[in-house]
Amino acid sequence: MFTSYLTRLCLLTALFLGGIGAVNFRADPNEVFMGIKGADEKRLVVFPSRRTWANVTINRVRHGGYQTLVMGNSRAWMGIDPDYPAPDGNIYNASFSGCSLENMHTVLRFMWDKNTLSTIIIGLDFTMERKVNDLTNDDFTPVSALQSALGFQTLKDSLATHKEKWSQSHRVLSNGFRPTPPKQQPPEKYRSYLDQAERSFREVSTVPVDQGRGWFYLERIVNECRTRNIRLILFVSPFHAEILDRMAACGVYDDFETWMRKVVDIAHGGPSANRSDVAVWQFCGYNPITTEPFPDTTSVDGMRWYFEASHYKPEVGNLILDRIFERPSPSMPEGFGIRLTRKNIDLCCEKIRTDLMVRTSTCLNTPSKH
Repeated sequence: MFTSYLTRLCLLTALFLGGIGAVNFRADPNEVFMGIKGADEKRLVVFPSRRTWANVTINRVRHGGYQTLVMGNSRAWMGIDPDYPAPDGNIYNASFSGCSLENMHTVLRFMWDKNTLSTIIIGLDFTMERKVNDLTNDDFTPVSALQSALGFQTLKDSLATHKEKWSQSHRVLSNGFRPTPPKQQPPEKYRSYLDQAERSFREVSTVPVDQGRGWFYLERIVNECRTRNIRLILFVSPFHAEILDRMAACGVYDDFETWMRKVVDIAHGGPSANRSDVAVWQFCGYNPITTEPFPDTTSVDGMRWYFEASHYKPEVGNLILDRIFERPSPSMPEGFGIRLTRKNIDLCCEKIRTDLMVRTSTCLNTPSKH
């Protein structure tokens, strides 16, 4: 009697899990089965978790034959369109909201030997080096894949994928890009992003810039790209100029200059080296794009270059790619995009500092030059 009951329970459990697995295999929102089914052009219709984002990125780059990889946080995710005709081959956008340098290194570590990458482009943002990692090796084990294949959260994602019930703003394209429909933001939305940025600056200001654990992982990425002869391009995101104003207001602007110098040091191979194979581009500061005025309360139009104060539009992303790939563009604003080197980093910092003081009437101490 008991044996018969146990047999039926096991059979029903197997059928139940098999049903979940069949639905998840069919939709495969986390692309656990890409190695079996092959890559396709379907959309991800849900926001993946960090672990899901990492697994999807690894699988798609491994199986998709991409030559150029873009990595960064939500700014690069929403702003760098992989449909751009890159000279180094087709692009996959592997960015994600809140992505840290350690996150990037973790993902790259699982794809170094199984990809066709020739170029990696990383969008850098101030404080990114001080964000913690929430991925572990356990997130990439066969057990993790099985849990994802048979999990209830994956089932929920699968049903959403089948029904396509999510709005366009929740979709991620097969090339990793998160398209965001243009819409007019209420005036308070622009200020809320500035307030959020200022809170973030204050939270991380307790950790000295040069002690951020992310620097170690950026150095490892730089060294690995050199070893594997992969072209690496770093760029500082063109966040709105009012975010720079907030840096000065909460007393972290000097840290930002230290941060830029640290990026240049690492790209050149260390404080005493002067290698030039890793390019560092700077798109922030005060230029015709970053100083675009916020719309007033009576405006029915959104901003030309920004979704709000923090995230730039793909039109800006295309200009970034035009600049770093040295492609002539008639719409390129003057002064947008400067390649940083040891020779010009002091002048670049001095110009931003001067523009900031003129713009905000803020008196800033002149830092010692490195």
